[in-house]
Parts: sequence; structure tokens; C-alpha cells
Amino acid sequence: MIVFPESVSGQDKVRDDWRKSKAKHFSYRSTVIPIWTIIQNIQVKIQDEELQPFAVTEASAYHSDMAKNVTQNQLVGEIGETAAKLQFLKIGFQFDPRSRLEAGIDAIVEVMDHGKPLAKMIAVQVKTTAEGRYPGEDDNGFHYLLKKEDLAYWRGSNLPIIIVLHRQSDGAFFWKEIPRGEEFQDRRLNFNKSDDVLDADAVDRLGALTVPKAGFGYFVPPLGGGEEALVNILPVK
Repeated sequence: MIVFPESVSGQDKVRDDWRKSKAKHFSYRSTVIPIWTIIQNIQVKIQDEELQPFAVTEASAYHSDMAKNVTQNQLVGEIGETAAKLQFLKIGFQFDPRSRLEAGIDAIVEVMDHGKPLAKMIAVQVKTTAEGRYPGEDDNGFHYLLKKEDLAYWRGSNLPIIIVLHRQSDGAFFWKEIPRGEEFQDRRLNFNKSDDVLDADAVDRLGALTVPKAGFGYFVPPLGGGEEALVNILPVK
């Protein structure tokens, strides 16, 4: 208990001294534990007040047209590349997909002889369709029209290039070599349903694509079985 003097001036002086002392004391404590004081106040506020639900406004509302979408064509293309990789692995070849920056070659295939890599590479472009018939398709074959920009890009390749067509509905795989060189201008490829199937019977033909067209040639083992042979043909002038 604080007793103030009877005189007015004395009471005022005591009150002023007492107030200054309390103010100084409060200032000291506030500089020491201001964070703890804030935390206590927040806890009390949370306990005493009911939290209000988040108000959904027009600006914050979710709209389906704001979401990112993966197109059906993207899904079909991704499924086709995965299926092609599995198909090449089944026939004993390595299949290495390229990065997202590819401009017309989806993967590089390495020819292998019963699990032995031969460092013979083939560039592969995979074209996938979910269903339907190819242009001009009948029981014997069909044709496929290449894009001009793809053909122009492939002409400068130092690797043999094949196009692989995959149809999801029946699981069909067909392949064809892309002719290179400026002399090749026809964008239409004709596929034979018996000869151009991508399966184990195609390994020798695929391996033969890696043989240089110029020079004396070199030995290529029969990848699909059969007899070994040495190529010793000499050019005749």
C-alpha cells in the first residue's frame, strides 16, 4: 500500500515519482520479454475467440479452366515411346530415350548380339496412334506420309534413322528406314505388313542398317541366328 502525504504538493510529487518508477519498470520488462508477451497474447486470443472460416471470394475461388492439363495426344505419345522401348528390349536391343529437347529423334537404339553391345547405333522416331487404320491400309500394307520438316532434319543425320509406327488398339509395331540424301524427295513410305514388322525377325535387317554404305564393309554377326559370314568383296574398276 502506498501512503501519499497530506499536502497537495507533496502528494503530487509522490505520485509523479511512483508513476515514473512504474513506467521505468514496465519499459525495462518490455524490452526483455516482448516476444513472450506477444505469444501469450496470441494464445489468449486463440482460446477466447472462435476462429472464422476462410471466406471464398470470386477472386480466390478455384476454376477448372485454371488447372494445367495433359492432352490426350501427349499421353498417347508417352505410352507409345514406352511401348517401343519394351519392344526393342524384347528383341535384345538397347533403347535410350532422348531429352525433352528432341526435335525429331525420340531415342537411340544400340544393336546388341545376344546381350553384347556392338556400339552400332540407330536413331528412332516413334509415331503412335490410339486406333484406326493407316492411310491406304489393307491386308498387305499401307502407306505413311512424312512431314517436310522431319525429312529435312533427318537428311543431315550421321546415323541410320528408322520410323516406328505403333497402334495401341491392336499392339501393332511396324518400322521403316528413312532414306537419306538430297536425292530422296518422296515423303511417302510404303509399309508391308509381313516384312516391316518390328519383332525378333527384324534384328538382322536392323543390324544391317549400321553397315557403312561406302568402303569395303566389315563383319556383322547374324543377330537373329543363321550362319556367320565374312564379307570380302572388293570393288572392281
